Amino acid sequence: DFWEPLSANLSATPNQSLKLAVWMFDSLGCGRTPVPPRNATSAADFADMEIEKDIHALITGKVDTTKPVIFMGHSYAPQNILKVVRDFPVIRKVTAGFILCNTGFMGDHSDLVNGGPSIFKLPIWLLNCMQPILTKSFLEMGFSPAAKPEVLEAARIDSNKNDMLMCRYYYGAHIWLTEDEAKAIVTNLAAAGSGAQNEDDAANEESSSPPPATPTPSLVLHGVDDQLVPIRCGELVVKALDCAQPLVAVDDAGHEIFEEQPAFVAESVAKFLLDNFGSSTK
Repeated sequence: DFWEPLSANLSATPNQSLKLAVWMFDSLGCGRTPVPPRNATSAADFADMEIEKDIHALITGKVDTTKPVIFMGHSYAPQNILKVVRDFPVIRKVTAGFILCNTGFMGDHSDLVNGGPSIFKLPIWLLNCMQPILTKSFLEMGFSPAAKPEVLEAARIDSNKNDMLMCRYYYGAHIWLTEDEAKAIVTNLAAAGSGAQNEDDAANEESSSPPPATPTPSLVLHGVDDQLVPIRCGELVVKALDCAQPLVAVDDAGHEIFEEQPAFVAESVAKFLLDNFGSSTK
């Protein structure tokens, strides 16, 4: 479990404290969100903008935005996080940091494919027959050889419960950001955070100069043994986002770092949060 060691690490650090309010968001049909009836959903429901609208509604309707808002996402979720920051100025205004895990951007050396694996274009009846084989492949590529048997068994059971039509919709909606798009998002975010002026402000105060932009605090973690989104993708993320902190490589972990190395990931996340936000929220 990740949350218990995270809480312990935050509480155990001397001379620093940080109170967290955690809001967990699952995409449609994922995690703890119920799988919708097949006759009540379509591929359009999984489009990036639909997910962005849901995140926007959560942040503006539930979250205390007078406090720093730190986004944390895994695999494809960081794409939605960065896109909602790009597309909604109100979200950009309250964003204070990112924790991005096992993700990547499209680039010259990318292993990522828009629209998901081509195998999910096969007929659903065939995908249903192939599901145990697909699960076996996922376990081999997504987990470290050092993964505990009970972790693998839990993942196997969960994966074999997946609705193949939902999987087709989910992966089919994947449109990965390019490195240049990601750079533009964080550059605009840093400029907004620095108090940089818009064009109207500049026209009214020609003599004033905006302060230099400060990069948004970002932590990038990646499992060393990830074969689904290889660790070189994480290295590109650090470069594209101009992160002050180098990539945190998680040994003996693949794509599912929270399940494989929860204590190490919790320690790394707690240190990042305390170093960047602890002093302002004592």
